[in-house]
Formats: sequence, structure tokens, C-alpha cells
Amino acid sequence: MRGSAAWSIRLSRADFTVVLSELAALDLADILQYTLEQWGERQMDVYAAKLNRGLRQLAANPRLGKPRDDWYPGCRCFAVEHHLVLYEVEAQEVRVARFFHERVDVPRHL
Repeated sequence: MRGSAAWSIRLSRADFTVVLSELAALDLADILQYTLEQWGERQMDVYAAKLNRGLRQLAANPRLGKPRDDWYPGCRCFAVEHHLVLYEVEAQEVRVARFFHERVDVPRHL
């Protein structure tokens, strides 16, 4: 994966494990911090639950995302609320590379 960092955070469900890269973990922390600052703790908890639900959907069905080999080989993209989850599927893992806001020009940031 282009620009990947060591995989650091794991969530398990079904036969697949969702693994966040260090960059994805930082993206997620930034998303939740921004949500907290803009809309408060309750909304941050709501949005965190929605993102978590999206990751669990990927764990249950890793092929849900649209293939985006034009971004990098093996890339898939799955929308969760206002964010895009960029990931790859390898063996029994869903490896999340990054989270991007839906308005971001993704190729410029890869």
C-alpha cells in the first residue's frame, strides 16, 4: 500500500479483522476531535458509533467498498456518513489506510 504505516488498531468481527494504519488512527482521532469541538460530546459519541458501525460492516462484508485501483493497487473505498474509508483486503484482514472527508480530492492526498 502506498504510504502505509505500521498497522496498529484492531477490531474483530466474523472472520475478518479490521486493522487501522497509524495514519488512519490519526485521521479518526482528528475526525472525532473536530466533531467534539464543533458539535459537542454527544454528537462526537454519535458519530464515533456510526464510524464504528461502518467498520463492522466492512468486517462482515469486506467487498462492500468500491474498487479504486486508480488511486492505488488493491484500494477499495467505502462511504460512512461524511467520510470515505480507504482500505485493502488481504487474507482475513480489512486494512484501513486512511479516512477522508467526502469533499477531499483523495488523489491529491495519497
